[in-house]
Amino acid sequence: VVSQTGKPVIAVLPSAKRGTDSADIVDMIAMTRQEYVNYGIPVFDEMHDAIRALAHVNTYYKRRGK
Repeated sequence: VVSQTGKPVIAVLPSAKRGTDSADIVDMIAMTRQEYVNYGIPVFDEMHDAIRALAHVNTYYKRRGK
């Protein structure tokens, strides 16, 4: 996606240990997180952390462009 759009890509997935009693769900979340990381996509546990990271990226590119 990044190579096609030039835009940053992030993912928000809950931590595998938070609020889940099913081992299948925990395993699926852990595998999905690892796949994203393998492709260089940052994964955040919480939406507010992802938004904050994107804000930092935005600020960086704005300052860099000056």
